[in-house]
Amino acid sequence: MIKYLGKPEYIHVLLNPLPVYVLAVGLAEWPKLSFPEHRSGSNINVSAMANAQQAAVVVTDEKRRELQERLEEWRRRLPATL
Repeated sequence: MIKYLGKPEYIHVLLNPLPVYVLAVGLAEWPKLSFPEHRSGSNINVSAMANAQQAAVVVTDEKRRELQERLEEWRRRLPATL
């Protein structure tokens, strides 16, 4: 069997039906993925907790000034039409 793997005809016979199989599996799975509320055991638990420590962005004053200066420089370089 290994000696046939080098022949293009054999590889063609193996690979030819792959697009059909992929299409068939995709069509079979599409309803399940499109309508998740009909899945068995579809327990969806969403937990969103806001925490002040998570939302804190720390930028030093020096870095803030540097970013503001870069922003102003970019704004000066842009054409007035934007």
